[in-house]
Amino acid sequence: MPTRDELVAYAQGQARANGLDPAVFVCQINEESGFGHLSDCNSFGACGIAQIVPAYHPGVNVFDPFASLAYAAQLTGGYLRQYGDIRLALAA
Repeated sequence: MPTRDELVAYAQGQARANGLDPAVFVCQINEESGFGHLSDCNSFGACGIAQIVPAYHPGVNVFDPFASLAYAAQLTGGYLRQYGDIRLALAA
C-alpha cells in the first residue's frame, strides 16, 4: 500500500507530464478522495483515488492508484488542451 506522500509525488509527476499545474492536480485528487479510499466507490459508481466511473472509462483499473492517477492526469490534460482553460477542464 503506497503512502500518501508517495501518491502525492506520483500525482505531481503525472500532472507535469500532462501539462497540468501539479498543485491544481493534487487539489483535484484531494477533493475527489483525499488521497485515500483506494478501493471505495461512491453512490454514483465513481471508484478509487481519482473517483473514475468504470462504466465510462473501461480498461482503467480504478483500484490501482497509480493507474488511476496516470489516467486522470491524461484525461484532465486532454481537457485542458481541448478547452484551453483549467476551470473548463476540471468541469469536464
